[in-house]
Amino acid sequence: MLGLTLAKRLTPYFAVRFAGWLVDNLLIFGIPLLCYQASGELSWSGLALALQWTPRILSLMGAGFVVDRLAIRQMFLLCDSVRLATGVLSLLLVTWWPQSTLAVVLAFGAVAGVFFEQTFVAGEKAGRLLATPAEQPAVQSTLTGLEQVTIVAAPALGGLLLLGPAQAFIGAATACYAVSLLLGRTMPAERAGLDRRASLKQGLTRTLTDPVLRPVILLTMGLNYMLGLINGSAAGLTHTRYGASETTLSFVYSAASIASIAAVGLSPWLIRRFALWRYGAVTAVCSSVVCLALAGAPTMPVFALCLGAFLALDSLFSVYMRTSRAERVPAAVYGSTVAAFGLLVIVPLPLAGGTLALLGGRVDPRWLLIAAAVGALLLTLSFVPALARGPRAPEPEAEPDTVAAAVGEREGTPATGGTP
Repeated sequence: MLGLTLAKRLTPYFAVRFAGWLVDNLLIFGIPLLCYQASGELSWSGLALALQWTPRILSLMGAGFVVDRLAIRQMFLLCDSVRLATGVLSLLLVTWWPQSTLAVVLAFGAVAGVFFEQTFVAGEKAGRLLATPAEQPAVQSTLTGLEQVTIVAAPALGGLLLLGPAQAFIGAATACYAVSLLLGRTMPAERAGLDRRASLKQGLTRTLTDPVLRPVILLTMGLNYMLGLINGSAAGLTHTRYGASETTLSFVYSAASIASIAAVGLSPWLIRRFALWRYGAVTAVCSSVVCLALAGAPTMPVFALCLGAFLALDSLFSVYMRTSRAERVPAAVYGSTVAAFGLLVIVPLPLAGGTLALLGGRVDPRWLLIAAAVGALLLTLSFVPALARGPRAPEPEAEPDTVAAAVGEREGTPATGGTP
């Protein structure tokens, strides 16, 4: 858990990240529903979803390049200013010309998505700069927990806002951007470890060739593929195999998210107790085993228990991935590497959807889950020697000098505890 001094020092940073995640999850949940409310046609919801994610992916391709060339504070102030201005303009347009609601909401979602990815990469780099290696497990577990809280809170908040007019929804999102803009002034102002060679290509090369990062990203992709299969098949399995409703499934997901929040709070202690690489390996193995159990669950309560366990383990593994990345990657190219990670971990999700679309009608989804789990398990076991050579958690008794670490990073020297 976070120490009092660290928590006080990083409170503005955590507040910025929380505000960003909250409004982003609010828009991801609410804009397709808002479009459906305005049009009465499901096709507009699908278009809204496409227009939210396509610009995000394209934006992510250049996010690392930009972040590694600008100060973190500059990035946050620029992105939040644009999003705030877009929100205010959208609010005015919807109020003055209600017939433009559909087009305005679609444009607002696209602009917000593009600049969220920029601030996401900048926020990840800020966490790398503001905390030393000894503090990274606690910081990354806190970030993961905050993200999980917004995943639970955003749909509830969105549901309440959608009971009113579109102006209420857009106004709430715009208010979050105003808060984030004010908090963005607390972000690091220096261009730490500037590297003008940083690019997405460099980030992909570093990620896929580094002996530590390569197994981490491949394991993350394997777990995300299982997650995509589970999310894509859960509704069908719930209805056809267990005779339960989609409402029941939504309650299960909400409870699982709450369990994930509680689980990530244990991450720093587990990492200190068992070492970072053992924590990651065991979490990955357990995820595969739980996926196997979920595929064979005989009843809805067992399915729900396995689903909750898998989502909690997924959150625990996210802490491992983020901590390993923070310990391994130099600050100068951290933005481009985070962008590369982001692109690679997204790939398995549409791939899982494509698998279900092509084979779901001919193959029982449970067999697809079993195949994915066995593949991920074998992949994890084959990577154990590589994981053991990777970054390890700092010794609990170490007292790192935050100022010295920050100065080292400003000079371009990675203040990491991982293997050089």
